[in-house]
Amino acid sequence: MRLPIFAACLCVALPAFAADTSAPATAPVIQVLSDDAVKGADGTHVVSAFIDWPAGADTGKHTHPGDEYSYVIIGTIEIDVEGQPPHIYKGGDSYHNARGVVHEAKNLGTRAAKTYAVLVLDKDVPLTQPVK
Repeated sequence: MRLPIFAACLCVALPAFAADTSAPATAPVIQVLSDDAVKGADGTHVVSAFIDWPAGADTGKHTHPGDEYSYVIIGTIEIDVEGQPPHIYKGGDSYHNARGVVHEAKNLGTRAAKTYAVLVLDKDVPLTQPVK
């Protein structure tokens, strides 16, 4: 008897989640390569990562508790920094997002993209802070 009740609840709940357009349809996939303390800078660490961007991937608006330095390996990434026009970066380009700057990154292409990022961040704070 519990299974039909669970199935009925699921049928009611799933459309509500599907209707939530505030979350990106596809998020980039982050593969952390290293996460090390910065000598002489207590409370700071450096994270390096590959980011795989499926076609249509979008981070949503967010900030970082430190600086992000990224290099586009392949594909095309659009960066929307609050208060500035969108900027397109292609394979071979690099970009910097300063601490606390509201931005959104998107793969507008029809193919996957890949970036390499190095972030110098405050320790014990999430890598990104979503912004509404």
